[in-house]
Amino acid sequence: MLRPQAIEDFKKRLRGSLLAPADPNYDVARRVWNGMIDKRPALIAQCSATSDVVACIEFARAESVPVSVRGGGHSFAGKAVCDGGLMIDLSGMKGIEIDTSRRTALAQTGLEVRPENLPDTAKPLFYLIIVARRRCSLSPRHQAVSLKSAQQL
Repeated sequence: MLRPQAIEDFKKRLRGSLLAPADPNYDVARRVWNGMIDKRPALIAQCSATSDVVACIEFARAESVPVSVRGGGHSFAGKAVCDGGLMIDLSGMKGIEIDTSRRTALAQTGLEVRPENLPDTAKPLFYLIIVARRRCSLSPRHQAVSLKSAQQL
């Protein structure tokens, strides 16, 4: 059982939202691509910054709470959501930094790589970003991708 004071302290550390089963957006937030998955986490942290992810891990460790991580929610087996634990939802983390001179991209895990989501300077590199993103495992912080090496993929 999660301590109410621990939850309140955790909520204060987040820039994003923290949802519990009583919240109106809870059922939508816990839904994943595979409609047969019907797990109910105790809490859903909708992260908007790296600091939110750090707070989630620290909370889960301190409170001995099981964790699941949702990127795009497309795990057929439903690994993005857990029963009774903390679901860390990264889908709101959509930042991207493009350094054209170094030919690198830093993309947060919730970013849907589509031309309309990219700054104008990155649009010529669109297909390289897609190829690089598919060839890398993403971390909760940022994923650095060398676009120069992506051309060789």
